[in-house]
Amino acid sequence: MRVQQLRNTKVKSDTLSNTLKLQLPLLEIPQNIISISSGLLQSQGALELKDVARNVSGVYFGYNSTPFDNSAIVQMRGFMGYTTLNGMSRRFNYGAAIDDEALIENIEIVKGPAGFLNSFGEPGGSVNIVTKTPKYKLLNVSQSLGSFNFFRTTADLGSAVKDKGLSYRLNLAYQHRNSSLDYLKTDKYALAPVIQYNFSPNTYMLAEYNLVRGETKNGTAIVKVRNEADKLKGPIAVNYSAGLGLPRSYAQNQTARLYGVHKFNKSWQLTSQSSFLWSPYRSWNMTSAGSLVNFRDGDTTRRRSSLTMGAGRPSPRSCLPMERSQQVQ
Repeated sequence: MRVQQLRNTKVKSDTLSNTLKLQLPLLEIPQNIISISSGLLQSQGALELKDVARNVSGVYFGYNSTPFDNSAIVQMRGFMGYTTLNGMSRRFNYGAAIDDEALIENIEIVKGPAGFLNSFGEPGGSVNIVTKTPKYKLLNVSQSLGSFNFFRTTADLGSAVKDKGLSYRLNLAYQHRNSSLDYLKTDKYALAPVIQYNFSPNTYMLAEYNLVRGETKNGTAIVKVRNEADKLKGPIAVNYSAGLGLPRSYAQNQTARLYGVHKFNKSWQLTSQSSFLWSPYRSWNMTSAGSLVNFRDGDTTRRRSSLTMGAGRPSPRSCLPMERSQQVQ
């Protein structure tokens, strides 16, 4: 169930974002590119990147082994799909690790090799996540409820972009969800403030910060069976890697971006973009010696708590391309 107040919600996308360096109508681009708007995702009740798969053929998201990798493996036309954020590569090149619909303005699916756009990735294609920026005055509030104690609240508010002056946009989200598996409970938080200053209608600077954090109790790994013969037996809720009382686990993505544009005329513009990514994580699970969980004689096991963690080494990137935004007639 979703209760929300929506204003200025646009479902159809006819052009690409500036981050893919092409500002032409989609119908005029020879590459097979599909742009999926946040309005469409909201109307479908989408929660994260993997939910775009229903809107485009040939895109598949892999099996989830933890609550935090819902969009971690993207496959396109038989190849791994490279994921970018606002047109720039990420530390998790073949997925978004942890993401949230509250931060997404558009999802741009590029099918097939596209070296003319970013010069990386595999022949199957790539996925570009475009985050929300100031556009017009808005106030969107969403409340969702569902099975397994699912609860989600989001807020999207912002001001209109001025010819000269400061504008802003702020997105907030909180989500709680239990699981069909025993003991698994997750919480997710999203925060995305953006400010933009227009020096003139043709020149502006944008500063953006995105935070998505997922937390879970009682473990993160999912081990449902003791051996191959048990795959179709036993209660569906069994999760042998979960353990009551395990410390809280988390996965977190933080990104910061500086983005500037100066338009010389209708055909040429200069774009400067720099980004910073930090993605620490801490994962607790119950394991056996040598694997996640193994059993002796099919019935007994000796489990122990196990911690995996990473500092998520900061990863700065920048680019300064000269772009042709329109065809010269």
